Amino acid sequence: MDDLRLKGKLYAVGVINELKQLGYTEIDAKRVFLQHYRGLKRNYGLNECTRLRQRN
Repeated sequence: MDDLRLKGKLYAVGVINELKQLGYTEIDAKRVFLQHYRGLKRNYGLNECTRLRQRN
């Protein structure tokens, strides 16, 4: 797995885990993540998302 793909996977797993801690079911957490992730990726690219996630 290349570096960018691994970053994307780790980012997705981290966000889904955070949503589950906030009380979402796993299915709902994945739906919410995908609903918003696609727009972020389209507008800003994955690299921005992973950089923002690493700062927090």
